[in-house]
Amino acid sequence: MKAAAIILAGLTLFGRTTARGETPPDTVPVRIVFTVGYQQHLFPRDPLTGRWMRGSLPYAASYIRAHRAYAPAGKFALINCGENPALPCRLYPEDLTGRIRDFLKYDTATVLRFGSLSIGFVELGNDPAINRATVAAFREKHPSDILTGLFPDPRTTLDAVLHTPGIQLAVTAFPSGPEGDAFRILNFRGDTLTVLNPGAGGDRIGVADFSLSGSFTVKTVDITRFSPDTACMNRFAETEKAVRAWCHRLLTRFTAPLSAAESRFGPSAYASLFHRFQREVTGADISFFAPPRYDDSIPAGPFTFAELLRRFRYDERLAIVELTGAEIRNYLEYTTGQLYHRMLHAESDLLRLTYSPDGTVRFPAGHYRLDSADGLYYTISLNRPYGHRVRVDSLKGGREFDPKSRYRAAVPESRLRAGSLVRGSKIPPEILPERVEGVFETDYRLLLREWLERRDSMAPETDTTWRLLPAEWVEAARKRELPRIVGR
Repeated sequence: MKAAAIILAGLTLFGRTTARGETPPDTVPVRIVFTVGYQQHLFPRDPLTGRWMRGSLPYAASYIRAHRAYAPAGKFALINCGENPALPCRLYPEDLTGRIRDFLKYDTATVLRFGSLSIGFVELGNDPAINRATVAAFREKHPSDILTGLFPDPRTTLDAVLHTPGIQLAVTAFPSGPEGDAFRILNFRGDTLTVLNPGAGGDRIGVADFSLSGSFTVKTVDITRFSPDTACMNRFAETEKAVRAWCHRLLTRFTAPLSAAESRFGPSAYASLFHRFQREVTGADISFFAPPRYDDSIPAGPFTFAELLRRFRYDERLAIVELTGAEIRNYLEYTTGQLYHRMLHAESDLLRLTYSPDGTVRFPAGHYRLDSADGLYYTISLNRPYGHRVRVDSLKGGREFDPKSRYRAAVPESRLRAGSLVRGSKIPPEILPERVEGVFETDYRLLLREWLERRDSMAPETDTTWRLLPAEWVEAARKRELPRIVGR
């Protein structure tokens, strides 16, 4: 059953609340308030841009304090819906999460008990198979009357939630759809699931009111209609200054601009920079990398940690994987097939782009995982049939490239989690773990920061180890398609 599954109507207490629609906390048996991604909205101003945000923790604190004060003793709980992996404050060396949790008195138990009613909380993600195993293990270890699935990642889809059986309430962070912010729906097994979606924007929180019999209603609350909590503002004022200074720390200076869009038409200084980083840090033979944004550009001049965080928004680790020569070629055929059309003449389309009626460019799904390679010399003949377009000549340094030999490849771990490396290289999934030599514990962004900080300035260089052919056709397509990307 897809995300457009049967939505159950007639739920008058569902939906976004207004001031007149607020239910007094002393009239419900148990009230649980859910926040999503509060680390990103800890401060009134975005630590990366300095711009004021529509919602932030001080606004939520006003609601939380008032409702905790008036709720019956032991009948109020505050739950954080996990950690959004796009939050830069999570990388901050000080334990901001712990300070926030202590200040607002978040409940951290896996199961909360209110008289005869028990409610469990388990953090889940976007992979239904992993979710099912996680839920099964949690239920066996922590039985409860109602199990709440917490989905903090805004990339999680409603379809993934619906394919996670065993939960009665899902608290999510994805963008609001036609279903609204709070609704009941049938999951793929036909069981009723309640979805409470405050989103990841920081301007809403979720509220669930439970009766001791186990029935419950849910709603989202717009916190921007409240005044910010003075105590919260004062408590974190100095921390805000420290985090902003940490985010805007100078890493290096680039002597020339870099364009991610150029990397899709052949070798580019942009991709070469990150390939060099990955190979130097890991000592690997080969590097796989794709720009996090198709149209990204880095101007010449100072480059701060904030600039890095704006480009690499999500948690990432750098992994080292052993691949045979044949598997490397398979993977490059896979990414090539996802990125490029087969060209039959100079007027053929090159990139697999789609265009909306207003001219907006849309890129292939998961384009940020469609890698180029460094460390070997190869060509991609776009006029040849799909699956037969990549020819690998040799490794850098003149080493022979053997389809049967194994090579150490540096690759962002997300390729392993998302399955694109397995699909593309055709490695049997069951043997992938034994091929993973290791994964860095330090986040990709922190490794990159340390690597850049060792260089006062950097002159971007293009490592021309691969080519798209026929060159004349590709150049003609580049002149047509590059302006559509950078101008979008």
